[in-house]
Parts: sequence; structure tokens; C-alpha cells
Amino acid sequence: MNRLYLLLLYVLPFVFSCSKDNPEQGDAKIVIAQSEITFSETGGTEDLYIQSNVALELKSSDESWCRVAPASTTSTLTLKYAVTVDANPNTDERSTTITVKGGNSTEIVTIKQLAAEITGKGMESDAMTLAGKIYAGWNIGNTLEAIGGETAWGNPQITESYVKALKQYGFNAIRIPCSWDQYIENTTTYKIKDSWLDRVNEVVGYCVNNDVYAIVNIHWDGGWLENNCTPDKQEANNRKQQALWTQIANRLNHYDEHLLFAGTNEPNVDNDAGKMTVLKTYLQTFIDAVRATGGNNAVRNLIVQGPNADIAMTNTLFGSMPSDVVNNRLMVEIHYYNPWTFCGLAQDESWGKMAYYWGDYEVPGSDRNATFGDETEMKGLFTQMKTKFVDNNIPVILGEYGVMIRTGIENQEAHNLSRQLYDRTVAREAKNHGLVPFYWDTGNVISRNTGAVIESYDFEGIMEGAAEGKYPFF
Repeated sequence: MNRLYLLLLYVLPFVFSCSKDNPEQGDAKIVIAQSEITFSETGGTEDLYIQSNVALELKSSDESWCRVAPASTTSTLTLKYAVTVDANPNTDERSTTITVKGGNSTEIVTIKQLAAEITGKGMESDAMTLAGKIYAGWNIGNTLEAIGGETAWGNPQITESYVKALKQYGFNAIRIPCSWDQYIENTTTYKIKDSWLDRVNEVVGYCVNNDVYAIVNIHWDGGWLENNCTPDKQEANNRKQQALWTQIANRLNHYDEHLLFAGTNEPNVDNDAGKMTVLKTYLQTFIDAVRATGGNNAVRNLIVQGPNADIAMTNTLFGSMPSDVVNNRLMVEIHYYNPWTFCGLAQDESWGKMAYYWGDYEVPGSDRNATFGDETEMKGLFTQMKTKFVDNNIPVILGEYGVMIRTGIENQEAHNLSRQLYDRTVAREAKNHGLVPFYWDTGNVISRNTGAVIESYDFEGIMEGAAEGKYPFF
């Protein structure tokens, strides 16, 4: 017990008693043992002792991280309050105040908190530094995000041997699309089954234990968020987003900077500014939920998605980045399947035909040549992302790209070489523009069972482009 408190406890009651008995000395008197309290970065609760001859009203500032509440009465005139401060996720010190009012007297107590230290092993890299460490990225698609279970869409369970094969080929980053909604066991609290959190943790471990970067997201997930960037769903979806990401972040907090989180996948905004406003709240909730879990997550690099993960929409509609309590730890994600007629169209439509050939391997006179989305257009779109984000020290993850493999068509070799050239060009130009490319694969290019290369054209194109790209270009 400090000397000042002893003085307050034993001497001032007499002073206050005299004041109350003497009308000429009837002004309110407030004596606070600590005019300033400093907390460590981990936060906690400290006692605040106050003596007064009048009833007191204590009010903390508008900062939600600091709260004050009555604790007990230690003597006739001495009151004890509990000041509680949350862990500081920021690498800057912060402060706030508590106002003490009684009668015609007001006193201020200053609350200070030390900055969070990046003490977790391997959490030193900011977003630009970490992005520059990724050589080539890969998606394990149609697996952990499959509705019905990990193997429901025809792929086997992910194994560590498969991850090791990817690493051996040169892929040092893996995007792991994940579903969560189907594993919720309590629809009120959004409690995720422990068995599913454990399984995702196991797959992330396959990556991190083999020095491979991993991205975990909330993928399409039945569309509860992706298809509902609307004001009527905003409040409910933010509650769910906060609950899910709190659990995911807590379960995976022990991983170092090899693990990144991505808040959504391809949020459907449809070039609508109102929907973009709602999406921004979903992304902000994601960031805030992860940061609130502390530990490594206080500084973990996080990824936010542009509208529809579309480059042109992101360039015109995204606006400024969400806020973050730590500096330089956010990335942006977009996808690239342009031209769609070549990359993903499965049947002829009124607006366009399936394209089999692209670039230098277009077939003269064929109606199956791509009619848009050439290399010049690609470079122009990538430049938009470079100018808007990368040049402002915000890395861009090109989370998906790829081409549909078509067989049994005329000029099959021209199609094969077109795919190889496209993959090569995307990988190269993405890296040259500061974008980090992740190829989308569902088990068609590299076997999930054996780890062997199945489609050499695509594989060689990806690796050629990765080698030719100059990223990090700065």
C-alpha cells in the first residue's frame, strides 16, 4: 500500500468531516490517489482510490477499450473503482481519460497504455515485405470449401505429401478456400464445430511446417455473405462475420506470419455503390474481429477483397482502405479470368461463344478465337491495381486465375499452347505489376492423389511466368 493512499485513508476523512460540519468550508473536495495509471500492452484491471465528501460520478472517455466500474467502499469516505483496459493491438501507445465529478468539482485521471510489441517469432514482415517473399501461389480448390464435406466435390482429403509436392515444384504459398457455415453447431452463437476448426488447423500446419505461406478465407460458404451485401442483411451478417472470425482467429493464432487471413472471396456487389458500402462494413468487421484476439493476430497480415474481386470494379468503386489499428498490414485481393469466354465459359451463350484459342496461338479464320482480353488489356488492368494500391505500399493478391481445359476439340495443340501462353503471361505480368498470383486448381493440373503433374502445358506456363516475373519489382 503506497504512502499517498495511507495519507488519504487516515488523514483526509478528518479533513472532509470538518468540511462537512463547517458551512464556510462546504465546497466539494475530491482527492484521487493516482492522477495517472499506466497499463502494459496486455491490459488488465487496476484499482483507482478516491476520497470525497460528496457523491461521485465517474465517466470514462468514449474509448471502448477502457472501462471503469465501482469496486467497493474501503472506509467511510474512501471509494475503490476498478479500471479495466483491453490488450493493445497497436504498435503505438494510446491514452484516454476518466472524468470524476462531484458537486462543483471535477478531476481528471489519465489512462495510458504501452504499445504492443511484436514479440511473436516470425511476425516481423509487413504486407509489402511478406508479399515480396511469395514466388508462386496455388489454390487447393473444391476441397475445404466443398458443400457437403471436404471430399463432396470429388477430391480426396488434403495430405501433407501433396503440400510437399507443391513446395518441391516451386509453389511457396497456398490459398485454402474454406467453408464454415455448414459446420456451425449453434445458430444463435454461430459456434463452429471444434472438429472442423481442428481440421483446418491441421491443413494450415501442413503448409507452415513446410515453410509454405497459407491463406485461409471464408469462401462462398453458401452465399450467406457473398450474395447479401445489402442493407437488410448488414447487421445480421456483421454479427455472424464477427463470431466466425473470432473463432477462426483464436484457433489459428499460434501460427507465425506464414498464415494470412482473407475476409471473404468474391463478394457480389454488382457495381453498386450502396452494396459496396455494406461490403466495407463486412471487411471492417473482419479486421476488427481478428485484431481483437491479440497475440500474433494483433499484427498478422490480412487480406480484403474488392467488389466481385473484379479489377475494374475495384479500381472505380473500392475507395479507401478499411481502418486498422496497426500500420501496413493489409493487402487487397482481386481475381482474373479475362476473357471469360476463354477461361471459364462452359457453353455458347447469346452474348459470346466459348473461345479455345488465345494470343499467338489463335487459329486463322476460326470462330473460337478470343475476341477480347488480350495481353494489352491485361497489362492495362494490372496497371490499375499497381497505381491504386501497390504504388501506395498496399500489395495486391491475385487470388485466382486459370483457364478451362478443353479436350476433344479441333486444333487441340493450339488450345493447349494457348493455355500455356495465357498462364505464363498472367503469372509474369502480375509479378511485374506487383500482384501476387495464385493459380486456381481443382485437381486437374496436379494430381491430389499422387502429386504428379497431369497437365504439363498449364504447369509449365505457370512456372515459366513465375520465373520471368520481376516481383518484387521495387
